[in-house]
Amino acid sequence: MVITVQDEGSGFPPDTIPHLFEKFYRVPGTRPGGTGLGLSISKGLIESMQGTLEADNRPAGGAVFTVRLPVEIRPKELRDEHG
Repeated sequence: MVITVQDEGSGFPPDTIPHLFEKFYRVPGTRPGGTGLGLSISKGLIESMQGTLEADNRPAGGAVFTVRLPVEIRPKELRDEHG
């Protein structure tokens, strides 16, 4: 399964993208507040489910986050028995 979340804001300075998921990292010049843990925690949770979380800038402006999670497709007879 692929989930994308995007906005039409200013995006990220390109040199900050590799650091976005580091604990306590905050993009320089952003508003004060928060601890800098949200993206790190999100990435850890998604990776615990064998998924990935990536961030990038949209070509037209803004940011995009992409979550990829493996999905097991069960045969119909198993879905009926086990939900």
